Amino acid sequence: MVRKWHKLVCCRSFVGDRGYFVIYSNDQRRFVLPLEHLQQNIFQELLKMSEQEFGLQSGGPITLPCDSVFMDSILSLIQRGKAKDLDRAIYANYRLY
Repeated sequence: MVRKWHKLVCCRSFVGDRGYFVIYSNDQRRFVLPLEHLQQNIFQELLKMSEQEFGLQSGGPITLPCDSVFMDSILSLIQRGKAKDLDRAIYANYRLY
């Protein structure tokens, strides 16, 4: 019985409720986000970067290549409706390289 609960708790650490997904920052902070955030360009880019850096995760949590402070900043901009400004900043940053 203990193994069953342990397995359930371990699996729930990277599975969100319906309509949400779970990601981790590289400093291991857990974020539970609504699925509509996946439409944001910043999350699409971060997921691509995660795949390049860590490979595809099968059955485990997705870790993004950024820290929790960066994630908090992104979420704050999205919540304030500044996602277009964020997209412009990302595009400008890519043009610099």
